[in-house]
Amino acid sequence: MKNIIVIGIAAVIVMLVIIVVVVFVLGHGTSSCSYITPSEAASVIGGTWTLQKDESYCFKMNSNGTATVKFFNGTTENMNLGSVISSMSPLYSQYTPTNGMEEYLNGTVNGKSASISAYYATFSSQSVAEKFFSAEYMASKFFSQVYNISNNEFVVSTGGLGSYMYSVVKLSGNTVYVVQVTVPVQLSGTQLATLVNYL
Repeated sequence: MKNIIVIGIAAVIVMLVIIVVVVFVLGHGTSSCSYITPSEAASVIGGTWTLQKDESYCFKMNSNGTATVKFFNGTTENMNLGSVISSMSPLYSQYTPTNGMEEYLNGTVNGKSASISAYYATFSSQSVAEKFFSAEYMASKFFSQVYNISNNEFVVSTGGLGSYMYSVVKLSGNTVYVVQVTVPVQLSGTQLATLVNYL
């Protein structure tokens, strides 16, 4: 009888440890920053989506010029900031963020491949964020069709004939949010604004 009780207590302890570990991993994998979930992408665009956890991450600048990077798969690394932000925007060589997030989702819409890359960057002040936002706007005007949703939000669109590429850029306080979408269907400004608001 004692053996059964001991085994029962041990099983409860093991289960508690597993629950704590799972909560820790989930809590530290993605909750430190906001991101677009696959279900949110599907609710706006349709189709099915998968979050690429090995390539998606939150980051925070360190005083020594490196960045602490927390991948959505639960791993953490200290990396050179340049390698962290190089895929986001070439403008980061002029305007360095203090923290941010980058994510990738792969999807299928109407039987064709689609993708979303999204990021946001928080800067040391609102004035720096405004300069970055303005620089993004001016750079976008040279290559694509740009239209404003508001004074602090614009959409860039290119493509056609079955493949459409969109970017929506939003300024809020000292943070700039960017969502880039490649899909086989046309999207409205309202849909793109909804996506960026999930960040």
